[in-house]
Amino acid sequence: MSDEVFQKISMPDDFHSSDSYDSGLHILKGSLSLVQCPLLAFQEKLLKVWVRNESEVNGVWTQLTTVRLFPIARKPLLFWKDDDILVEYNNVRDLLSYNVGT
Repeated sequence: MSDEVFQKISMPDDFHSSDSYDSGLHILKGSLSLVQCPLLAFQEKLLKVWVRNESEVNGVWTQLTTVRLFPIARKPLLFWKDDDILVEYNNVRDLLSYNVGT
């Protein structure tokens, strides 16, 4: 039997944990990243992206960017081509690609 080690990872300080936000863990350029976007119509559509730096002791979350999305944007889906994030908008049949590196 192998000795598996599990470790608790804290979320970023300004991370909102509620049903009114869509959140997801992704891999961005080989690092663990967290993406969050509000779901409710009256909330400002700010897509937040954090990246976890494992070279620090216990790892540190750094907010990479905050993107103001169109009001019709619904939720982030995945990272694509390293810097691009695909966002569902308008309805489930349409996608928006946004480059977080620019």
